[in-house]
Amino acid sequence: MELSRKYQILIVDDHKDFVKALDYQIQDILGDKVQCINYAFNGQEALDMVAGHPTYDIVFMDIDMPVMNGVDATRKLNHDYPHIRVVALSFHKEFEYVEQIIRAGARSYIVKSELGEKSIKRAFNL
Repeated sequence: MELSRKYQILIVDDHKDFVKALDYQIQDILGDKVQCINYAFNGQEALDMVAGHPTYDIVFMDIDMPVMNGVDATRKLNHDYPHIRVVALSFHKEFEYVEQIIRAGARSYIVKSELGEKSIKRAFNL
């Protein structure tokens, strides 16, 4: 992804405090390169939002959520909107979690406890 463009971002996580913190970090790191950041609080809500706004560049997707988990939502997003980059987020470090979401179509995986400037820049290929 180019730094010269403005990014449309969706954060999907059922923990509102985490969503707000990630929003703040992204805005702080990317600044005026952010066109919009929207939120969804489960996988189904994310799919509904993307259907109404299929121009998102990147989706930060939690794995464990109610209604529809991040693995199922990622699989559907990857199938229907392959141009959208999905970055998985979780506190889980175990290989089986990483493998499951990557097989579903996530392009990368960030352990939430290690989230910071370096991992966010990497998510945007900066």
